[in-house]
Amino acid sequence: MRVYLLLIWTWTRAAARYPVSFTLMTVGGCVTAGLDVAVIWVIFANTTTLGGLGLSEVMFLYGAAWHSRSPTCCSATPTGSASTSGRAPSTPC
Repeated sequence: MRVYLLLIWTWTRAAARYPVSFTLMTVGGCVTAGLDVAVIWVIFANTTTLGGLGLSEVMFLYGAAWHSRSPTCCSATPTGSASTSGRAPSTPC
């Protein structure tokens, strides 16, 4: 757990060096997550179950999947990579 918290701190500190990029990435992530939740709600407004799962179960799975890939997946650098130029490469998740 300590290593994971250290990774989060290191990633956040590195991302904060580019404040505009960090802000845009944070806003974009929040908008994307909000739209994902809205789509799930729209689907369940028209049906009660999806693949045998209810709204609360699908939301739990969505939250667990989102949490398992954040924050390192959406960072500017993939985990374990180092940039020699001093700039973070823009590699998608």
